[in-house]
Amino acid sequence: GYIIVVTDKDIKVVELSGAGTRNIVSLYKFNSSPQNVRYDENNGSLYFIDTRIGVDSVESNYLYRLDLKERFFDGIMQLLLKKEPDTGYEKR
Repeated sequence: GYIIVVTDKDIKVVELSGAGTRNIVSLYKFNSSPQNVRYDENNGSLYFIDTRIGVDSVESNYLYRLDLKERFFDGIMQLLLKKEPDTGYEKR
């Protein structure tokens, strides 16, 4: 299973395994303190607002959507950790 950890600095994923080892992957680093962080259970997405400096050097707020569906999420973890996903899923 996985646990999503959101702090005022970043979004991390902790992969839990029965062997007592934990893989931790940082998915996103905030530019400023995150605003309106919401998880939508219906579509498996995490939404948040973060500040970014555009090409015009103006700081603006942008809405982000992080897809955390099991299939997509397992693919990302496999790429980042270069390992095979476990068979079967546990609820996040």
